[in-house]
Amino acid sequence: MRADDVHYRLFRPEDVEAVLQIASSRFREEYTAALLLQIYGIFPEGFLVAEVEGRVIGYITAVPHYPSSLRVLMLAVKKEYEGRGIGGQLLGRIETLAYMKGFSSIRLEVRIDNIRAIEFYRKRGYRTVGLLEHYYTDGGGAYVMEKRLNF
Repeated sequence: MRADDVHYRLFRPEDVEAVLQIASSRFREEYTAALLLQIYGIFPEGFLVAEVEGRVIGYITAVPHYPSSLRVLMLAVKKEYEGRGIGGQLLGRIETLAYMKGFSSIRLEVRIDNIRAIEFYRKRGYRTVGLLEHYYTDGGGAYVMEKRLNF
């Protein structure tokens, strides 16, 4: 697979089952189609997918958070496509959208034991700004990470 084989576009409601399959394979939390469609309804332009040959292989969701911040809720790529820059492309597209919409920062939460994700965000300029104990339904904690947008 080459980088130009990946197509990035806005989420469509008919993508919900593919996105749910990725979410269930990548996260410990359980998500529903109703929740994903609710997120989409809040900020449709903040829900992007990556696809190869018409198949969704990754996605990102983000919604406005405070007047000047955008919050990434989920970012996931199918395991077999990890390490190919797809997650970075999705995140970069959300960062550009945030900047174009006038947001000054992006925030997100990441499990404190998800070292790979923490490093992924740090390499892209995110810094830890807080800790949320017992954030996840299984009692796991999360770091709050933030990136100031200074393009």
